[in-house]
Amino acid sequence: MKRLNGWQRIGVILSVLWIVGGGFVTHAIVDDSLRHDADLQWKLVEGLSPRDQVALKAGDFKKVSTDGLVALKHSMDQEVNTWTIVWTLAPLIATWALFYVIVWLTQWVRDGFRHSAF
Repeated sequence: MKRLNGWQRIGVILSVLWIVGGGFVTHAIVDDSLRHDADLQWKLVEGLSPRDQVALKAGDFKKVSTDGLVALKHSMDQEVNTWTIVWTLAPLIATWALFYVIVWLTQWVRDGFRHSAF
């Protein structure tokens, strides 16, 4: 039983390659950009205890509790992973949708010429 044609199989292979390869590249880009985003960093700091917030704002990382640092790292990693998934899958979904729209439009136009009175 044949479920996918040749083009669809190529699309599946390219999609898997994109998720694996593009996922690593996207993760590196998102990780770099978010770790340099000061607004996000302060938003994450607000989730810490007041004592840890004061220490971080003063730049004294030795006074920040281990739990605070772990929580901060976990929050940052969670943010990076979420955006990595979004920026890896969004182009993939958009490409598949565009592909099927183009195929449908091409068939629609071709059917219009077949049924025309020329």
